[in-house]
Amino acid sequence: MFKQILFDADNTLFDFDQMERNAFADTMRAFSVPYDDALYSRYREANRLLWLEFEQGRSDREQALAQRFTVLLDGMDIDGADMNRLYQYNLAEHTVMMPHALELCEALNGLFELSIVTNGVGPTQRRKLEHTPLAPCFPRQFISEEIGVSKPDVRFFTHVLNALGNPDRDEVLIVGDSLTSDIQGGMNAGIRTCWLNRDGDKVPGGYRVDYVIGGLRELEGILLG
Repeated sequence: MFKQILFDADNTLFDFDQMERNAFADTMRAFSVPYDDALYSRYREANRLLWLEFEQGRSDREQALAQRFTVLLDGMDIDGADMNRLYQYNLAEHTVMMPHALELCEALNGLFELSIVTNGVGPTQRRKLEHTPLAPCFPRQFISEEIGVSKPDVRFFTHVLNALGNPDRDEVLIVGDSLTSDIQGGMNAGIRTCWLNRDGDKVPGGYRVDYVIGGLRELEGILLG
């Protein structure tokens, strides 16, 4: 049924939540900012709102990346851009794969063309992949910073599909954890969608989800029968 599988990266192949917590703690320590769970929770909420604005085209990438720290540490004499650069470096240093990510990708590799489609910073996303044994499975990585638009923008997916030789849309599947970027992006592009829904939530109205999985191991059963 499918020939091309497009994988989101963060919280799909990589355990971004764990990576983010470790990178954030290291970054705060480097800037002598007292770290605790409350500060991290405020960061996550500020980061979520700023990335949502970015996905919706209401802010640019550099603005979003720097502002998440200046908003969080308002009143402190800290350069948000400098802090962001160290944070991006720390993220790649703490790369952690999701359970069964390697087994799944190795099983699919050679049977399907596998690509990564991700919103993020090019060098950071590439270093994260290079720090894992997943790298040989993904000769193509499509990263929003390098393309100039982000998921769910249809222009992101037009670029991806053009680079893949404009395959039949029914033969392309996107797998991701985000309804707003991965599933909405797949809908915008007219390709099949698979929602990685680890929390067992119901599919909200307005989304077309072709497959729902609770973990990556379930995808192998869908694709390989």
